[in-house]
Amino acid sequence: MTGSPPEGPPWSIRFHTLRQAKDARRFAQEHHIPVELVTVDGLSAYLGAAVIFEIERSVGWPVRIDVGSDAGPALAAIRAGMKHLLFRGDASIHRKLDDMLEQLGGTVKTRLDLPEIELQIDDDAASRLRSCLGKMPGSV
Repeated sequence: MTGSPPEGPPWSIRFHTLRQAKDARRFAQEHHIPVELVTVDGLSAYLGAAVIFEIERSVGWPVRIDVGSDAGPALAAIRAGMKHLLFRGDASIHRKLDDMLEQLGGTVKTRLDLPEIELQIDDDAASRLRSCLGKMPGSV
């Protein structure tokens, strides 16, 4: 990865497109806002884990891939090189995924315990983030 998010309590930014992910990263860096980039629900099924891995590489920051509740997409994501998963399935599968990802230096979460902004498919990421985060005390 070519950089890291600013330190602090992060926001989860759920994105649809490469452009949104890049714009969210740029906005976060410019405004020193820590964020975690997370795919929207269903994006991994639509694009595939390998495409999302390429998005992660292009953005230059870690991306957490939402793989839903089935083990198949989770394993496909790991095979594609993804190290950060959001998995809402069976606890026994979660433990196995956690063991695998720990060996790879990754993580798996069952939910996002962060404030969340879900971009819509046609949203301009910077405008939407400015609008949402501008309402927070001491923010942009």
